[in-house]
Amino acid sequence: MKVERGNARVLTFVLWSLTMWSLQGQLPIQEARLLGEGNMVTVAGVVTNGDELGLIRYLQDAGGGLALYPGTGSAPGFDGVQRGDSLLVTGMLVDYFGLLELNPITSFTIIESGRPLPEPIEATPAELDESLEGCLLRLICSNVDSPNGLLLGGQEYLLQHFSGEEFDLYLPTGHPLSGSPAPTEAIDLVGILSQSGNYQLLPRDADDLQPSACLYFSSPPVLSDQQSDGFQLQWQTSNPAGSMLRYGPTPELDFAVVAPALSTEHILSIDGLDPATFYYVQAVSFAGIDTVRSAVELVTTTSTSSGAIEVYFNQWTDPAYSTGQTPAGSDADAAAQAIQERIEAAQTSIEVCMYNANLLSWRDWLVDAHGRGVQVRYIHDDETNNTALSGGVPFPTVAGNIGSGLMHNKFLVIDADSPEDAYVLTGSMNMTSNGVYDDYNNLLVIQDQALAKAFRLEFEEMWGSTGLQPDPAQARFGEEKTDNTPHLFQIGGMPVECYFSPSDGAEAVVLDALESADESIEAALLILTRNDLAVAMKDAHFAGKRVRAIIEQTDSPGSDFQFLQSQGVLVQDHPEFGQFHHKYGIVDANFPDLQPVVVTGSYNWTQAASTVNDEALLVFRDAGMANLFLQEFEARWSEVTSVYERDFPGTLGRVFPNPATDRCRIELSTEREGEWRWRLVDLLGRTIAAEKATLPAGDHQLEVRWAGAAPGLYWLELSAAGGRLCRPLAIVR
Repeated sequence: MKVERGNARVLTFVLWSLTMWSLQGQLPIQEARLLGEGNMVTVAGVVTNGDELGLIRYLQDAGGGLALYPGTGSAPGFDGVQRGDSLLVTGMLVDYFGLLELNPITSFTIIESGRPLPEPIEATPAELDESLEGCLLRLICSNVDSPNGLLLGGQEYLLQHFSGEEFDLYLPTGHPLSGSPAPTEAIDLVGILSQSGNYQLLPRDADDLQPSACLYFSSPPVLSDQQSDGFQLQWQTSNPAGSMLRYGPTPELDFAVVAPALSTEHILSIDGLDPATFYYVQAVSFAGIDTVRSAVELVTTTSTSSGAIEVYFNQWTDPAYSTGQTPAGSDADAAAQAIQERIEAAQTSIEVCMYNANLLSWRDWLVDAHGRGVQVRYIHDDETNNTALSGGVPFPTVAGNIGSGLMHNKFLVIDADSPEDAYVLTGSMNMTSNGVYDDYNNLLVIQDQALAKAFRLEFEEMWGSTGLQPDPAQARFGEEKTDNTPHLFQIGGMPVECYFSPSDGAEAVVLDALESADESIEAALLILTRNDLAVAMKDAHFAGKRVRAIIEQTDSPGSDFQFLQSQGVLVQDHPEFGQFHHKYGIVDANFPDLQPVVVTGSYNWTQAASTVNDEALLVFRDAGMANLFLQEFEARWSEVTSVYERDFPGTLGRVFPNPATDRCRIELSTEREGEWRWRLVDLLGRTIAAEKATLPAGDHQLEVRWAGAAPGLYWLELSAAGGRLCRPLAIVR
């Protein structure tokens, strides 16, 4: 395509006249945007950025903005377009991760250079929407959250606006601000509104970050105390100011407590409230004509329940690592019995969110509860068999998250309206024969009314009603859900957090836990595909912290298993019989003074779990809880790294030649048909090579091969049906 510079005087007049869109059939940008993706359009306006944002340019006219990207098939020379160029451009409207852009650029004409840019539109985070996408904006009085004190290219940063709302700032790789110190005081920020799954403001250079003299939260409001009859928030402001807490049972915030005395330190309490009750709350500070408000949050008072928390694992744990506590159960029967007992003790209500179930005993427990007059409501995933429900059940059910996501929750809520009888049962366990008896899972039984009400609120968002029958018109799953539950709880004196995905930012919570590690991280995972979580583990490893992980699905698309191995992290696959179905992480388990953390639930560390699946994540900040999970992890770690023999379903003959170079043969007699696996393991427990095959009963001679193993002593491990046998093997050149 030909790129032209036209008659500046004539075309500029046309461009900026009220009829500019009549030129060559172009449209005002907002009209073009309404046509949607797949349409070829011509638009005109002023370019608001240059190559500081990479290849992309943003165009703005009197009514709107639009991204322009010179992808494959674009006219040459577009990288020469500069900030301030008047541009006439034609291209195809496409959607790129939520950003509407022209791509490819089939033709463009630079009409005039050096045009004045449009005045930035002043906006708040709540006002960021499609009508402002691609436009130059100004958000005043904002604080940048940079953990390392720097602004780096290729990174997204969270900014706190004086209104209490948050928004994201993004710097592309190679941005001129990359490597510069992050502002430590409030700024007035100018940038272009873009989108990559969420709205992002793109500053262009240092001139877009100007100091602000406004009142702002120098330390954001945090919940500093919870009681059964009230709670306390504290925060700091940049300047002396009065303070106020607005609160109420609805977002209208009908009540307030006020502390008019000027101070930079603010601590306000609310009392006289009901136990296990949710309240909306907003912190406000004011000085002169300036007022700063936090986002409205949902906070709960503590319950008068016992706060008892029982932890079950359906496989053996290692008591040698106990610091005084042991799990309530460490076998499948104990876990199943705990579930049965709680269902049989239910008085008035049971809410179930269960991804998959095929155990008839599970169905019978619920049917019996219904027969006693207990209200039972049940949500399951729409794509799994759920054979336990086939043939019909006498209580209402809903098949959830129809579409790309999964209703992946595994929780029960029992008697949420009773302080003494309210329970939450959750963890990684599906109610299938494999999930309970073969796979590796955890189960938590928690007696707390406030937490039970939070889980019920999440259930009813998906159910669509508070009544016995669901309301499909009001039901929300996956991406349609909102962040509508409290997150911070005190249960039996233990700080506990609860998040539901994808609405509540569960991935950021896990990332924060990993990045908080001072000494150690253990991760027990079905799968790991979220790169930021893998990078956090790698960074902890390189910082000298002990990082260990066991991952079941090592070959899944996007798996970070090989990445962690390549970085020297102690990561193992799981060759044992039964799926390693856990989704937990432990931080600083052996260091009680560092406030150890456990994250667990149904939440897999994956893209789908973060963005489309219905999931639950619990966070426990407690040394005792961390020790319980450590006992489970150490048992699993010994299985995948230690050399021992257990329940081997066959007889091993010769392993020859030994020493070997790149292959050897194994004589093996098997008692029954089944899947067999061999691994070559070094003395640090790292897997060098592995294969698996289904073998019939009988005598076999297997050839095993490997590549790239350094000379030295190794272990050759064979496993099947939960049994294992190891033999030493020397490798030579």
